[in-house]
Amino acid sequence: MRWDDVRPWLLNQFYEYGVEQLIVDDAHVCSKGQFGYIKELTDDLGGPPFYRRISVCLVCVSTQNIVPLRETFGQDKDTWVQFSRRLDMRHPYPRIADHDRTEVQLVLAGLDLAHGDRLNGLVLQRHAGLVHRALTARTFDPYQTGAVTMDNLVKLGDLVADLVQWMHYSGGGPDADRQVVQAALEILKQNRLAPTLLSGTGLSSAVKTTS
Repeated sequence: MRWDDVRPWLLNQFYEYGVEQLIVDDAHVCSKGQFGYIKELTDDLGGPPFYRRISVCLVCVSTQNIVPLRETFGQDKDTWVQFSRRLDMRHPYPRIADHDRTEVQLVLAGLDLAHGDRLNGLVLQRHAGLVHRALTARTFDPYQTGAVTMDNLVKLGDLVADLVQWMHYSGGGPDADRQVVQAALEILKQNRLAPTLLSGTGLSSAVKTTS
């Protein structure tokens, strides 16, 4: 579709499906033009013939309580004024903490569902304690926050599923499952800061290094 056709089509899609919130991931890399379009889209939805006000959530990477997007908006006062008046009055800059032990188990339960049959009976959430201890070690948590990042959890889930498939693992009880999870954690640890040579050998070479 041409951009001139996409604009009205997208407005109608937002209206017809009853969209209530637009979530922009990695908003810290958005351009001035992209922020301008987000403003235009929400303004058009709020006016005739739609009269539908939606909220916007800008998800950014931020560290040490630094307010995100301040530099981006600071380059254009008009853009900043337009977005600043849209900020939530009570919590304009909510910060999402990384995951504690209980939340790790919930995320692993979600990964169990997401990977489905690829895990061949292995249940990740049973090993939440092991995973939390490993991913809060200094290698993964250099500032000793005691919390686990979603990035590491998702990578671990992918690695476990790949290992299960490569090993033709069909479930051998809690101890055997634990060994597979530990092998995946070791691969994740080894590859944390190491450069990767894409030689076409696949996962098998990585698995051998952990045995």
